[in-house]
Amino acid sequence: MLGAVLYKTDEKFLAVCTDGDSAAPRHKGIMSMKLRSRLVLSGLAAGTLVSCTAPAMSAPPAPQSSVQIGVYYFPGWAPNLTGAQFADPWAPISKYLDRIPLIGEYNDGDPAVMRKQLDEMNEGKISFVAFDSYSTNDGTDRTPQATLAYMKVAKANDPKFTLLWANHDRQPHAMQDWDATVTTWVSDYMTDPRFLRVNNLPVLFVYSPDNLEKQAETFGATAPQLLARAQNIAHHYGLPGIAFVGGHGPQPGFIAGKAAAQGYVALSDYNMGTVGYPMAGMGFKRRDAVYRQYWYRYKRDATLPAILPISAGWDRTPWGGSQEDGAMPTPDEFRVHVTAAITNLKGGTDPFSRMGVICCWNEFGEGSILEPTAKYGDAYLKVLGDLLSKTP
Repeated sequence: MLGAVLYKTDEKFLAVCTDGDSAAPRHKGIMSMKLRSRLVLSGLAAGTLVSCTAPAMSAPPAPQSSVQIGVYYFPGWAPNLTGAQFADPWAPISKYLDRIPLIGEYNDGDPAVMRKQLDEMNEGKISFVAFDSYSTNDGTDRTPQATLAYMKVAKANDPKFTLLWANHDRQPHAMQDWDATVTTWVSDYMTDPRFLRVNNLPVLFVYSPDNLEKQAETFGATAPQLLARAQNIAHHYGLPGIAFVGGHGPQPGFIAGKAAAQGYVALSDYNMGTVGYPMAGMGFKRRDAVYRQYWYRYKRDATLPAILPISAGWDRTPWGGSQEDGAMPTPDEFRVHVTAAITNLKGGTDPFSRMGVICCWNEFGEGSILEPTAKYGDAYLKVLGDLLSKTP
């Protein structure tokens, strides 16, 4: 069924059709800067769709791709960031000399720093980098500096980029907030040819589908409705849609059907917790064992493919500690873990299930670190590059 969402921008009305056919306006100029900061629904209650249905997310199967492994990037290493716990983010890290990056304490908005990091990612044969993105009420990203640095210096042969929408802080608060956030994703990032695509769809990770569902309920909407509206906005910008990847691990109800019903096309996670999981052992070896159980649950229970979560460790001591601390791997332990992950990925039957994502490049406060450091240098990247160079 044809349908439209009506927006008012200045004095212009915009109908964005769900099927993306020629009835939908294609003029980027219609979406003014005012719309990009806040889309205002006109003549409708917020959250209302006009005879709209979610667009079909299926795409013609692509040829089976080779194994691809990406990495999450925490953009928390610039001074005086909005919402940051520390004005100087390196202050709590500087006491732990083994975590200091080889390039020194840096500002992650510096294009020269990003260029060096991309060169290091290429050493590890990393296929894509997913920048954590924290949205504000008007839809803007409050920590965009690393992503913008990437966009200034990344070349065609560098890792692709995407976003992990880090919706920890109960976003969005209203339908207009959601529309504005999606418009920022689409207009500022997804139209860039370096943005990660699978089956021609730009890929976006959602940290917590649970939070999105709960927030939608606070303003009388549902998660499927929000994801369908996002497809409408993507169509307006000439994109075929958005491939939403739902995070928060292999929760039984979510991965067994709910995720697909809500509009996600794949599953994944950031840092998967291991507390309370009945596995013996300690340190990273235990973390590796728990992750393998998670991977099995994805394979056994999920109705969608999983972009396999892979761990670079966990130890939150600089940021106050946790029950799971002491799980940062040696390079040999990391090799064992990644080898097992690649074995799983080689059995994937579609592009998503042949993808993995490591947490993380630079979570120095949480002890999830792939980036070269004073302790191990670039040993992790050498392990990763060696294993991927031997993988078809």
